Amino acid sequence: MWTSIACSILFGLYHLNNLTSQSLISTVGQVIITLGMGLFLSYLRVWSNGLIWCMVVHFLQDF
Repeated sequence: MWTSIACSILFGLYHLNNLTSQSLISTVGQVIITLGMGLFLSYLRVWSNGLIWCMVVHFLQDF
């Protein structure tokens, strides 16, 4: 659980590099959304014991 939380936080914070190309408000929103998505995908990975559902959800989110 702690690993999932830590990785989700790092995944969200990684998106701070977008500050060079977009506003602070947009970047903070993106950080929050990606943090939440990271937590959701971590939960989905544990629940399904595989990666296929994570890949499907990520594809649908990007599509």
